[in-house]
Amino acid sequence: MYPKNKKTNAIKLAVALAFGLSAGAAQAQTTVTGQDIYSGTSSALFRSMMAVDDHVFFTADDGTHGREPWIVEPGNRGARLVENIRSNWQGSNPYGYTGVGDNVFFSAVGDITGRELYRYELYSGGVKLVKDINPGSASSGPTWFASLGHTLVFVADDGTSGEQLWVSDGTDRGTYSISSDARDPEALTRIGDKVYFWAHTSRTGYEPWVTDGTESGTHIVRDIAPGINSSRVSVSITSGIFRLASEFHDIDGKAWFLANDHTSSTGAEPWSSDGTYAGTELVADLNRGPLGSYAVNLAWSEATRTVVLSAETYATGREPWLLPLDINGKVRRANYFDLRPRAQGSVPSEITEVNDRFVFAANNGVQGRELWGIDPFRGGSPSLLKNIWAGGGDSNPSGFQNVDGGVVFTARNRRHGSELWFSNGYKTSLLADVVPGSTGSGPALITGTSNSAVFQAVLPGLGRELYVVDW
Repeated sequence: MYPKNKKTNAIKLAVALAFGLSAGAAQAQTTVTGQDIYSGTSSALFRSMMAVDDHVFFTADDGTHGREPWIVEPGNRGARLVENIRSNWQGSNPYGYTGVGDNVFFSAVGDITGRELYRYELYSGGVKLVKDINPGSASSGPTWFASLGHTLVFVADDGTSGEQLWVSDGTDRGTYSISSDARDPEALTRIGDKVYFWAHTSRTGYEPWVTDGTESGTHIVRDIAPGINSSRVSVSITSGIFRLASEFHDIDGKAWFLANDHTSSTGAEPWSSDGTYAGTELVADLNRGPLGSYAVNLAWSEATRTVVLSAETYATGREPWLLPLDINGKVRRANYFDLRPRAQGSVPSEITEVNDRFVFAANNGVQGRELWGIDPFRGGSPSLLKNIWAGGGDSNPSGFQNVDGGVVFTARNRRHGSELWFSNGYKTSLLADVVPGSTGSGPALITGTSNSAVFQAVLPGLGRELYVVDW
C-alpha cells in the first residue's frame, strides 16, 4: 500500500461518521490515512493538488528530490513519487496538472531546459518532455491549461512572440501556436466544445475570446468595451474572503463572466456568450448605475435551472442572489437575500452546487461566518445549515470540494479546532478529527475524488503532510 522507503511513515486513524456519504451508503466509519513524505518535523511543501480520473496529482518535497510530481492512485491511500525530473535539490517544481485523454499535462523545470511542457501517461506511466518551446535553458512558462477533447489548450512564450495561445496533442510536432493576434491570454476555461479566455490586441483592451483549438476557430467574442478600454474586471473584496480576476463559468452550456462595458448605465455586471457576437449579451443589471454589482462566485443547478452568485449593491452590500433561467437561458427574475441588513453585507463565498442545492459561507452578523444553504425547490430563501462555531464566533468554512454525495470543506470550532467537515446540502457533520482536541490539523488543498478526499494537514511532530480520507 505504501512505497517502501525510509522517507515514508504511515499513520492510520479512524473517526466516527454520523451519516452516509452517498445515496444508500451504509458506512458508519471513514478512514483517514496519513503519509509523512518529508520525514520528521519538516513539511513537504505541497502545491498544485489536482484530481484526474480519480488519480490525485500534487507537488511535494520529500527532503531528497526537491519539489517533484507525486500521485495518489485509486484504491491506494499512499502516495508515490512520479518521477525525479530535475536532479538538483530544488526539483522541477511542477504545477498545472490537467488531464487530456490518457495524458496528464503539467509545467515543470528540466535539467537542461527552463520551465516547459511535460506529460505523464496515466495508465502506462512515464514522464516525457513534450516540447522545448523556448529552446535551451530559457523558459516558455506554460500556464492556463484547458482540456479540449484530445487536445490541450494553453499559454506559452516561445521567446520571440510573447505569450500566445498554443495547443498540444502530446507530441513535439503536434504542439504549436494557433493565434498571433490574441496577446497575453489568461483564464482559459472549457465550456462545451470551446475554450473561452481573455486576451488583448493593439486595437482592443482585454476582451473575451473563444477557440475551438484551431487557428481559424480562434477569435474575439465581442469588443464589449469598444476601443482600447478593457471589459475584463478584477475583483478584490476588502474583507479578504476572495480576490478574483473575471472567471468564465459554464452556465447552461454558455460562458458567463463578469464584464464592464464602461457605460454610465451598467458598470461591472454578469454577461453570457455562446461564442458569437450576437450571442454575447448582458445577463442582468443587478446594481443599476456605473459601478455595477461585481457579481462573482457563480454556481449552477441544471435540475432547478438556477444560478446563485455573490453580488453587491449600494443599499445591501455583498449578498447572495438567485437567478432562475427560462428554457432559452434568459433570467426570469433576479432575487437577492439581505442576510445582513444595511450595506455591510454577509459577503457570501465558496458558493457550490450540491445535490441540486447550494451551500456557501456567509456572515449574517449574528452567528458569525458559518455554513448556509439555498434550496430552489423550497422557495430559495437561504437557511443556516449549521452553526459550527456555536454563538457568534466564525467557523470560516472554506476550501469547498465536491465529492460523492456532497461537499468536503475546512471549518473550525472550540472543541475540534480547524478540521475536515462534510455536507450533503441538508446535514452537516465533522468528517475527520485528524488531531483530537482544540488545536486542529488545519486541512488545506482539499481535492475530491468519487469516494475520497486528499488534503494536507499538520500533526504534532510531523509538520504539514499528506492525508487521505476515504469511505
